[in-house]
Amino acid sequence: MKLASWSKLKSRTADNLLNDKIMHRVGIEQSEKHNAIKQYAHLHGISWYESR
Repeated sequence: MKLASWSKLKSRTADNLLNDKIMHRVGIEQSEKHNAIKQYAHLHGISWYESR
């Protein structure tokens, strides 16, 4: 299990998510980015926390 801060995880995965063919098929929207990144983290076994 990896641990990453939300901001680091977001910067690392956001571009990959948006460029992913599956995400394009699903038609991800700006408002869905947060949940999509959380799902990505969950699927890849990355534990994350939101830094405030």
